[in-house]
Amino acid sequence: MEIEKIEPTYGMAIKFLWAMVWRQFVLALIVIGIGVGVSFILPSLNNTAVISVLIVSSTTLIPTYLVLIPVYATYKTLQIKFNDFTIILLEQLSDGKEKIAKPNWKLSLKFWWAFAWRATLVAMVLGALISFPIGIYIEISKSKLVSSNLGIICNIIGVIVSIPVSIYVIKNILNKKFKTFSIYTVKNT
Repeated sequence: MEIEKIEPTYGMAIKFLWAMVWRQFVLALIVIGIGVGVSFILPSLNNTAVISVLIVSSTTLIPTYLVLIPVYATYKTLQIKFNDFTIILLEQLSDGKEKIAKPNWKLSLKFWWAFAWRATLVAMVLGALISFPIGIYIEISKSKLVSSNLGIICNIIGVIVSIPVSIYVIKNILNKKFKTFSIYTVKNT
């Protein structure tokens, strides 16, 4: 099957990433709201009920927050027909041919994982390379004001580093062939 693909641009990557991130943000706020609501109920419960609620919350809310929300946001984003491009997923068939696949949870999880591990690894390395010299400078300068805010400074650096890293990673996986599926960016007609 021949698909006329186009080379993804950083603009396309930004559009795709933004579409994915705002969905994640809204859903994460809902989950956090549920967690806060549960925490208000806890003081009125007996100890056994509190332990049960904490176990249920930790086994459902944390995986929901870390995996289900991002995968669901990816699933919804893969269905979007953007103004100037569309993302096409092709599944590899056993005979070596490809067929267009509608976004599903399995492909969304694979797409999200392809993005998540690459972005995390690159952001960690860059964050460390940037934060390490800053930490040494702060320690050498013995600045009390800056030393006491080192955690905040490193968090800000992490956010600043992760945004361009995420855009770069998305751009690079928008036309990528994997073992069981391919991702292509095609121009809308």
